[in-house]
Amino acid sequence: NPIRVAALMAEKLEARVYHLYVPAVVESVEVRDILLRDRTIRAALEMARSAARLILGVGKVSHDATVVRAGFLDVQTMDELRAKGAVGDLSGRYFNLAGQPVLTETDERIVGLSIEDLKKIKPVIAVAGGPDKAKAVLGALRTGCVDVLITDERVARKVLALDKADALALDGGVRG
Repeated sequence: NPIRVAALMAEKLEARVYHLYVPAVVESVEVRDILLRDRTIRAALEMARSAARLILGVGKVSHDATVVRAGFLDVQTMDELRAKGAVGDLSGRYFNLAGQPVLTETDERIVGLSIEDLKKIKPVIAVAGGPDKAKAVLGALRTGCVDVLITDERVARKVLALDKADALALDGGVRG
């Protein structure tokens, strides 16, 4: 439960939590625009943009992703994102292994911060764990948004190996 996790973290960090009580992804651009005209929603997003630090999770592109289980996106959208090269997301903003945005019509329906917003907040602390998150973590690190990563040793080792293999592939295997 993200609300409970946020409350626990705030308690441990002696911080305040501000909730954005809207779906992460809405049905249409028109609905998003209506929500963004609401004073309290705009204020919550502005508060997030002016945060002294931000902690967020790194999402994965799979049929069992949290956004699919929560009903915000369907498996067809996950398949479309994967086909376009997406490996993960930060706040619903999808990216590829190089950290470049992967845009679909879903991006237009997100009620939240953009990648550019995330880049302006310092520090952004990303949290990710589990054996299937290595590509998502590496892509997130390459977006330029993440300043601190909290993960487990297994993922860290996989990310380092993946980064090395990717660098060798880009150099044509001529790296020493």
